[in-house]
Amino acid sequence: MLKEILHALELHSQHLDKKFDQMDSKMDNMRTDLETKMDNMRADLEVRMDRGFDHLGKKIDGVRTD
Repeated sequence: MLKEILHALELHSQHLDKKFDQMDSKMDNMRTDLETKMDNMRADLEVRMDRGFDHLGKKIDGVRTD
């Protein structure tokens, strides 16, 4: 009887370990996806800011020549 209980607990423990491993994997994937999205947003923002500063520089240069 005790062996059956211990065996059932071992099976349950293995099942929980598998579920936790799956959750860890999903969390790692979500973190990687989030980091990628944030890197892309940062790169896009830098490009937009560079274009804006270039445009502003051209306006200032135009005002200086006038």
